Amino acid sequence: MRVLSLSGLLILALNLSGCLVEMKRSTSLLLQKCSPALKSSLATKSNVAFQLALVGAPPACSSIQNYSCSHRIFSPETSDSNSGSSECLSTGVLNGSCFDVSTLSFSTKLASSMPNIDPKELESGGSLNYHEYACYNTQTKVTGLGSSLNDALNLAYNKCNGTVP
Repeated sequence: MRVLSLSGLLILALNLSGCLVEMKRSTSLLLQKCSPALKSSLATKSNVAFQLALVGAPPACSSIQNYSCSHRIFSPETSDSNSGSSECLSTGVLNGSCFDVSTLSFSTKLASSMPNIDPKELESGGSLNYHEYACYNTQTKVTGLGSSLNDALNLAYNKCNGTVP
């Protein structure tokens, strides 16, 4: 097996029964020089891409149990609250993994009534009306922020692996 990291791209190559399997950071799986039967067998295993992506990753980074995620909502139209749900990833290195996500809602209504507040801050995406996901690796202490669980978790994973600063 050969694992290369060039300019933040993880390239993994395996030789399975004469079949060259390459995995790139984009989670695309490339099967070359494979017999049709072996190619079909590898391609139909839904977990192959996920397992290959984690080969060579530090154990603290590759264990999904080491990640804690939250969805933070800041809005003048919400009340302060805390709830939880399970969300599953649909793309990226940890595709298919499900996480317990705590949703933390913060009311910015009082702040929005303060003098000198720019009305643009109350528009969607403004500093008083936005949402973000934050994922934290409890072992390495890296955090990823994003507008979706996929973005935040993939950023935290890539930071953990050292593929992004």
